[in-house]
Amino acid sequence: MRADELFETARSLHIDQFSRFVEKSTAGCSRGSAEVKLILSENSTLHKRFCCVDFVCNDENGRIVREMIPDEMLNVEGFIIDWDGLGIVFEDLAGVMWS
Repeated sequence: MRADELFETARSLHIDQFSRFVEKSTAGCSRGSAEVKLILSENSTLHKRFCCVDFVCNDENGRIVREMIPDEMLNVEGFIIDWDGLGIVFEDLAGVMWS
């Protein structure tokens, strides 16, 4: 498999799974949003206090943050690509997912 094929396959798999996840999350929530960017409190140790969560439900049941757990992942044999004379080695690609 070529690198561009791997990336496109991983991306397509992620988009399909994420679309199902958002559809399911939206169905159980009267008010919510996907791909929510948050700025965390000053006590946070995350870089620049930025965080992106997959889904936030914010309705009469309170605020609930949901993260997608992929149910499918790619298993790919390692390979080497040449990129303008630079050899790039991809190895141990079990469980490849787009993130």
